[in-house]
Amino acid sequence: MLSGTDEKQDWQLDWEKAQEAITESERFDGIALLCSNVPSERLTAGEVMAKYKEQVNVEQSIDFIKSPVQVRPMWLHSPKRLAGLLLLIMVAFLVAALLEHQVRRMELAPLPG
Repeated sequence: MLSGTDEKQDWQLDWEKAQEAITESERFDGIALLCSNVPSERLTAGEVMAKYKEQVNVEQSIDFIKSPVQVRPMWLHSPKRLAGLLLLIMVAFLVAALLEHQVRRMELAPLPG
């Protein structure tokens, strides 16, 4: 609660914890609701969560293909040239993915020395 007056400029802020609200909120910490069409016999709840967390990797890959490269057939007057450009883009994407995989593997390994 804020108390004080403008004349004296003696503002004071007092507060207290709303323990009931904190306890109620703590009950839901770490809980996420995921809806899936996969039967529970096929995947457990933990496996569904792991698959959900892997989804960001796929989305980043699609973003990589769309954003930095931006295929625009301005000077590609034939389907053969467009196919060639897309092939080069896919090769570049695969090389980038392999490099990222190697870097991630190196981060998990202990550094020498």
